[in-house]
Amino acid sequence: TYPVLVAQTLYKMKGRAPQVAFVGRSNVGKSTLLNMLLHGRPSPVSQHLSESKKLRMPSAAPVSHVPGRTRHLFRFEIGGALQFVDLPGYGFAKTPQEVKDSWKELVDGFLKDSDRLQRVVSLVDARVGVKASDEELWELLLERERPFMVVLTKADQCTPDILNRSMAHVVSHLEMMPSTYVWPYVHAVS
Repeated sequence: TYPVLVAQTLYKMKGRAPQVAFVGRSNVGKSTLLNMLLHGRPSPVSQHLSESKKLRMPSAAPVSHVPGRTRHLFRFEIGGALQFVDLPGYGFAKTPQEVKDSWKELVDGFLKDSDRLQRVVSLVDARVGVKASDEELWELLLERERPFMVVLTKADQCTPDILNRSMAHVVSHLEMMPSTYVWPYVHAVS
């Protein structure tokens, strides 16, 4: 892992490993998915640690039930061959507009300037489906010519009918986009 980054320190992001960025609305399950991929469990850090201590030792993505806890960019090196990048969430986090604006600046700066970004994983909560903020992100990714894929999260908390509806809705959106930058399959995870 590396120190957390903000918009003013993005230039410190060095290395040669290709990057895969994870982004989604606040509380979409981004940190849980990252921890499952990295450690095989949703929250490998002791729940008894304070939020500040979890941030100072980012060997895992900090998990919180409070929307808007990821306020920085976290990087996780995987054997020197790949780097996962955890971007701040967007959407309904109850934070001041100034803080939300700084998140937008950070995400946009990373998407614009990263020369090693190979794919963006856009996470969508299967229970609530695609929101305007998800569509805005996809448009930004297309403008920045960034390849992306969509993963539906919290599939285990949906009835099969709701999951099918969410999946169909995402697919209908993606079919209208240029295939050059859109991964044609939608995945669902718990």
